[in-house]
Amino acid sequence: MSRIIFWDYGHEGSAEVAAAAAVRMSLTYPGRILLLNEVKAGTSVEAGFSLSDQYQDRSALPLTEYGIDALLRLAANQRLSAANFSDYTQPVIKGKLDLVSGSREECLEISLESGEKLGRVYAAAEQAYDFIFTGSRFSSGAVAVAGPHNLPKGRLLSVAVLRQNRLELERFFGDMVSETNGANVTDAIVIQHYDHRSQWSAGNIRRRFGCKLPLYVIPHSTEFMDAWNNMNILRFIRLHRLLPRRRPAKEGFMSGLANLCDGLYRLAAGRDVYSRGGEKGA
Repeated sequence: MSRIIFWDYGHEGSAEVAAAAAVRMSLTYPGRILLLNEVKAGTSVEAGFSLSDQYQDRSALPLTEYGIDALLRLAANQRLSAANFSDYTQPVIKGKLDLVSGSREECLEISLESGEKLGRVYAAAEQAYDFIFTGSRFSSGAVAVAGPHNLPKGRLLSVAVLRQNRLELERFFGDMVSETNGANVTDAIVIQHYDHRSQWSAGNIRRRFGCKLPLYVIPHSTEFMDAWNNMNILRFIRLHRLLPRRRPAKEGFMSGLANLCDGLYRLAAGRDVYSRGGEKGA
């Protein structure tokens, strides 16, 4: 199992990248993936998905019946296990990708203080899934980027989602050299909404900051953003991932997403944490 945390400085790009990567990897590689929303229901990594009929039926049930609220209560009562975990999730791709909806209670975010209960949720998920994806926002807390629920370094991948913005890049690479800042645990960088015509190209970023981390670019796609806003990214990625290269802008987005997913798979495999997968699936 490998937990992958996508984080940003507040522009919410990490949620879009995490969700898109989870879908694409589910359609490409063997194994099971969990996409987990720790914050408000309907936001973050679940914002790009429409509610299926099954999910609408579940929404009429008491709040304890599904999502992160139910999982936290079960974990607190020591009734949560790998065997029953998926009963409280939304199946996005049957047998491949499940979604944990966020909280519907007054407390919209899972605080660091509740890390013990949330840690139990992750512990059960680790027994049932090969990858766990989540999105996060940077905090000055030393463990915020790595997640409030510590794992040995070999079982956690942290991915920074950045923009071609000078101040943001300078902040990130400044954080990288600070021993007291959580950003120094980052394993890879994604430049989102990438513009290849910008002077702040991937190559120039690497040279300017002496970047040694894997750096992936995902070009802007109007069609993907429309799909995100219309809550149908699953259909978008299914439709376009195998199409021939007829439309460069779209292909640029899908190629960038594919490169990121392949890189994450290699990073996880290199740490010998992805135990169930082997080679690419169809």
